[in-house]
Amino acid sequence: MKNLQTKEHVKSELRNAGINISLTRTVGYNSFNLVYETYGFFVVNAVAGTNFETVRNFTKIWDNINICIDN
Repeated sequence: MKNLQTKEHVKSELRNAGINISLTRTVGYNSFNLVYETYGFFVVNAVAGTNFETVRNFTKIWDNINICIDN
């Protein structure tokens, strides 16, 4: 398996795979970037309606990412 390197790399590969993710969430006056990185592991939130098989195939290729759907 391969590893994703940066947040920009994550966004690029997800876009190439056809997976749309939420990039910001606003709660009150606070805005959060929804591409989280912790010690080289990434977590993203795919938009509602994202195909589970597409997500599963993506995570088979890339080792260091977790994709939540409509979270």
